[in-house]
Amino acid sequence: MNTSMIVNFFRAAIPVISLDSPAPEEQSVLEKICSDVADHPKIKAPVMAWTLADGMRSVTYHAESGISYAEVKGSNNPNHDPILSALSFIEQHQQSGIFVLIDLHPYLGSDPHRLDLAIMRKLKSLCFSLKATKKRIILLGQGITLCSDLSGLIYEQKVELPTSTEIRESFNFCFDDLKNLKFTVALDDEAVDRLVRSAQGLTFEEYWNGLRLATIANNGRLDITASDRIYQLKVEKLLKLNLELSPPPPVEIGGLAPLKTWIAQRTKLFNAAMTRTEIPSPKGLLLVGLPGTGKSLVAKTIGSWWNVPILKLDIGSLMNSLVGESEANMRHLLSTAEAVAPCILLLDEIDKAFASAGSGSVSTDSGVMMRMFGTFLTWMADKVAPVFVVATANDISALPPELSRKGRFDEIFFVDLPNVAERAEILKLHLAKYSAQLQNPEIESLAIASPEFSGAELEAAVTEAAIKAFDSERYPEIMASDVREAIANTVPLAQSYFNKVQALREWAATSARRASEVEEVNRGSRRVSMINN
Repeated sequence: MNTSMIVNFFRAAIPVISLDSPAPEEQSVLEKICSDVADHPKIKAPVMAWTLADGMRSVTYHAESGISYAEVKGSNNPNHDPILSALSFIEQHQQSGIFVLIDLHPYLGSDPHRLDLAIMRKLKSLCFSLKATKKRIILLGQGITLCSDLSGLIYEQKVELPTSTEIRESFNFCFDDLKNLKFTVALDDEAVDRLVRSAQGLTFEEYWNGLRLATIANNGRLDITASDRIYQLKVEKLLKLNLELSPPPPVEIGGLAPLKTWIAQRTKLFNAAMTRTEIPSPKGLLLVGLPGTGKSLVAKTIGSWWNVPILKLDIGSLMNSLVGESEANMRHLLSTAEAVAPCILLLDEIDKAFASAGSGSVSTDSGVMMRMFGTFLTWMADKVAPVFVVATANDISALPPELSRKGRFDEIFFVDLPNVAERAEILKLHLAKYSAQLQNPEIESLAIASPEFSGAELEAAVTEAAIKAFDSERYPEIMASDVREAIANTVPLAQSYFNKVQALREWAATSARRASEVEEVNRGSRRVSMINN
């Protein structure tokens, strides 16, 4: 939390600011306001906190005992609107003070159903009248979005999630507290590193609670097992934010040699992104191709190769009926991804998610998706945190042109249906999963017998063969004939969407790099006999 910026605002006669803070950090933020802002040599003012439930109370902070409150006489008029009464109290207060108004922002937002014009007007007046005084106001809450009438009057600040360095530093205080309470702390440097990685994306209060829970659950001992509990807390939090932590891939990628080489060449650079700035850090990859060709598996494989978590984002789930909430959800989610960084952010089937954001599309959501799309593009352009974005698309024509233009992603790859060599590799990987002992000539024969099959369809054929072997009580003895029968009973998607496949290949010829080697077909020489009548 950058308290020096708040001090500068107040010294510059900017009397009202908003402070968007995660809810678990409310108490910690209030403590920082007391210790770092109110007690600053250039400020020196008492702090009062207001909530709709408790009214106006004076706040005192002690390093040992924390926050304490006391009622402020004459601040609450039971015969008047409690919010207007609090604002009037601030206006009439004769001494200096920092007034922290907690959770007032819903009445000042862009939602016309909740916006209170009287409260907005009163606060707007205070933005002017308090300039000549030593009274300052902080609007504190989570997800603050103010109406346009207050734009330029109230300076908006955000309490970011702690960085890995801040987490590591705070652990020292946490460990000391546990030791003072006679608990055992048994952590070496490697264990602390794991704890830091697990805590990224959580607030101080969230992972501090997790450490205490882990210590109590482990009979008063804090050791490396605590990282699993902290990690689970993060998983639960991310799910509530519509971010899913994807597991490592069940099998390796089959084929896609050029794409694998491209990824491998950027592994060192991505890992060095936080220390080297002369070379731009890898920022993202757009994968276009038919369903089932392994695009999502690529994202999971990158996370596994780079040893970073994979966050899967469901854009549609961010939509909210309240005005401005969808965009706020997007901003909050992206800032969480930055806090978890380094990481992979997977946007699966982005063509469906952002289809209505295209310039030629008809919007049915009052422009919400267009604004969310704008928020995402701005973040992509401005982000400095090592968040590598992997977006997948099945239909390139549905993507807004702003997203697919050169420079938005590091590269655009076309993931075609696997060629015969790649099909053999994919079959071998999935057969190994069931411990099947097929010989290379048999696998190559199956690859030749499955033209136009996607990786997902090959996997399904192997699974079907395994089920047949199990039913025949000879599993894991899977025979080539089992797989061949499953292939024969499958109609590949590419046959049903022949025109779409051809259109994608024509687009890729001029607009994308191929993720696979182009299969060379040797047609040989043909002798013909011409009849001359």
